[in-house]
Amino acid sequence: MELRHLRYFAAVADELHFGRAAQRLRIAQPPLSQQIRHLEDELGVALFHRTKRRVALTEAGQAFLARVRVILATAGDAVTEAQRVARGELGRVVIGFMSAAMLDQFPVILRGFRRGFPDAEVQLAQMPSNEQLKAVASGHIDVGFVDISHRTPIVMVGDTAVRVERAWSEALLVALPPDHALARRNAVALADLATEPFVTLPRQPATGFYDQIIGLCQAAGFSPTVRQEASQLPAMLTLVAAGLGVAIVPCCVCPQWRDQIAFRPLAEPASIDVTMIWRTDDVSPVLAAFRDAVHRESRDATLADSMQAAE
Repeated sequence: MELRHLRYFAAVADELHFGRAAQRLRIAQPPLSQQIRHLEDELGVALFHRTKRRVALTEAGQAFLARVRVILATAGDAVTEAQRVARGELGRVVIGFMSAAMLDQFPVILRGFRRGFPDAEVQLAQMPSNEQLKAVASGHIDVGFVDISHRTPIVMVGDTAVRVERAWSEALLVALPPDHALARRNAVALADLATEPFVTLPRQPATGFYDQIIGLCQAAGFSPTVRQEASQLPAMLTLVAAGLGVAIVPCCVCPQWRDQIAFRPLAEPASIDVTMIWRTDDVSPVLAAFRDAVHRESRDATLADSMQAAE
């Protein structure tokens, strides 16, 4: 028994006329009659009462028709679902991100994604960059947003290649304890921080936030004294608010900490890239659709953004 046999049977059951059913199916009537006979022989029951004047379903035919309609509908749904999954319209994407402060970027991206793919499922998972690398490589998350430099386009995690691509930029600000002397300035030069103790994220993964901040300071003529490292931005900012050091941070963190930390623009504007990572062998259509939405919807943070955030 094949699906086409069920479609032939359903057409005859709808029309109760072999000639009209054959026209609807766009086949000749004799082959249609023959296929229905073969189906009845296979089932071992008569599906139709046939006379010269009329065709009617038997009781067995009526019972069989109810099941056939479900089977045909399910088969049609399966085809549609497979096609939608192939286009990225269905499926699930699990997104990693470093800090709750980054969530401000996601509403615009997700709105753009869901306009084209309203039935796709989205899950969010917060974790540091190094954990995101492992989670992407193992398949626990599909895509991550990290502070790894896009100048390293491929990162190997064991035998798994992870692609690194720039998503957007965040303007960098100086985070100071509110009673710090530099907090009275409208802008702070990097060189003014040369003797200050720094709080930063750990140097994992390499070429991440830590290395980029150190590089900025070295370009200004000094190597910062790192007093403490914190695993995530909220912990780092807690240490700054407690007066244990200063930090250079992305502007996205400002709204949640304005009452506890003095944020000031850098005299020499600088930014840090937020990069998107995914496995190079992941060909999920829904992931590809999400990455396309990131490219369409994300925007660069500018100096004007940082000035507004610091006011």
